Amino acid sequence: MPLRDSWANRIPLIGQSVAILDDDPGHLALLVEMFRNLGANVFAATDPGQFFSQLDASVVPPDLVLVGILLDHGTQLTNAQLLGQLQARYDNQDLPLVAMTADLWNAAVREFHEVAVVIEKPVNHWWVDAIARAMNADRRCAFRQRVERAALRVPHWNWMLGRGAPYAVEP
Repeated sequence: MPLRDSWANRIPLIGQSVAILDDDPGHLALLVEMFRNLGANVFAATDPGQFFSQLDASVVPPDLVLVGILLDHGTQLTNAQLLGQLQARYDNQDLPLVAMTADLWNAAVREFHEVAVVIEKPVNHWWVDAIARAMNADRRCAFRQRVERAALRVPHWNWMLGRGAPYAVEP
């Protein structure tokens, strides 16, 4: 059951911010719409330069960062550099990062497994609901752990939590 249906009179992400970087404009627009419908303040970009400019302009870091892995953005920025810049902006503290990819088995995805939950694109409403639940969960545990717990409710979709976690596939 989607989050909006179960919290009928509540907007679960009101006052929270979400930053999204994805090279697919259609997928980006869909994510922006889903998170705005949940009440989040969303800023999105298809270009890493624009994305980091928006991050630098914000007074506080976003409550969630969604990043598309293996971006085709035409710059020399590698996934490792992208990840390093994100970690530096969060002072290497708990990074509320979810990485998205169309190819879970690509070697470049490994760089993200130590710090992020990696999910398969296109991201669906089940994942958005799980991420929203994690954003509202007890903040005494790391963001990654909150997403992993909430992800247990995501039915039949490919997901990979890293560090040797199981890979679930649609039956």
